[in-house]
Amino acid sequence: MEVKCYKGAKDSDITTIEVEESAILEDVRSLLTQKGFIEPDNRQKGIAYRFIIKRTKKEPGKDKMTLDDSVMPIDIEDIATVYKIWGFEKQIVLTNIDAPHPDLVGFACDSWNNRYASASCSLNYIDPEAIKQNNAIAAFKPMMLTDVLSTNKNKIASFENVCICKKGSVVQFHISSWGAAGFHFKIEPGAGDPIVKELACAFDDSPNRYGQTYTRSWQEKGKIIEIQAVDELDGLIPGNRIAYQKIIISTRNLISYKKGDKSYSSDATPPIPTLPGSRQILLAGNFASEYDIRRSLATAPMNENIMVDGDSITPGTATTGGSSTETHGTIYSCVTAPWEEALGVIVIHFFVFKTEEEALNTIQGLNSPDPDLWK
Repeated sequence: MEVKCYKGAKDSDITTIEVEESAILEDVRSLLTQKGFIEPDNRQKGIAYRFIIKRTKKEPGKDKMTLDDSVMPIDIEDIATVYKIWGFEKQIVLTNIDAPHPDLVGFACDSWNNRYASASCSLNYIDPEAIKQNNAIAAFKPMMLTDVLSTNKNKIASFENVCICKKGSVVQFHISSWGAAGFHFKIEPGAGDPIVKELACAFDDSPNRYGQTYTRSWQEKGKIIEIQAVDELDGLIPGNRIAYQKIIISTRNLISYKKGDKSYSSDATPPIPTLPGSRQILLAGNFASEYDIRRSLATAPMNENIMVDGDSITPGTATTGGSSTETHGTIYSCVTAPWEEALGVIVIHFFVFKTEEEALNTIQGLNSPDPDLWK
């Protein structure tokens, strides 16, 4: 059987071998080494390739995945088979666990959740300036990941929530939260100006529930939200790239407000949290043309992880783009809970792909597309 093998996201990081699903991983390693695709372990030179367990499950009793759930130990390669580690597209993926820029493994999801709040990120196809920009760069749906780990144990890094975009993508945020009379929300980078200083989702005559809203612009600037590489932007505080990379979405309870000549209020308290965890989904992606997105994230098996080559991405952040047409309604005399009693705080780390080549190989090769999406 012809099988594709990946050790990264560049075209040169892909090879094809003849192997059966019953083949022992030790023999596959020897084949890839003889072919010159990978080198033998040399920890002093930072070379230590391991097989990613693409189809993996969280062990019973564990709250989160660990690296041992996603990376096959080399000392059992003499008994483990290809079937145990390949993805649903029958691809074999390797990671260098000593690489200076560690690979990331995690799960695709359709929302990021914290207590009573959830959020997601999608392309802005409403504002004319956003449509123009996203079409010009052939933007694809942002990769939303959760439970993300670095494969290099010496460079420990874990991200509860990650979003990876094509450089220059124009996005919007969808926010859901419980509220009494409604909820307030804010969206802030870890450093720099807030995207949303404070806006409200008011429930009017239907209080004490979950509600949802979205925003696609910088509240006080009237500009679309563009995701760019931190290192390519001028005017940022030196040494703060990780802070700029973080975008924090918070919600708090709206207790009362006035709208027109009518007042609304509720002193209800939140119920026991029932918001489900992030729904893990499978990554898929392709482009029909310069202007269309053919593939996106879709519901998929719960047990295939997503692998992202650490050399293919760089920290990203939100910056201002062209003009937005978004407007906001007005309420006043608002009474809210303090931010210290936030209903939810969601921290998202943003990255952008360095090149088109690496983006496409990550979406279409390293990770399996969902075939049901095209039926």
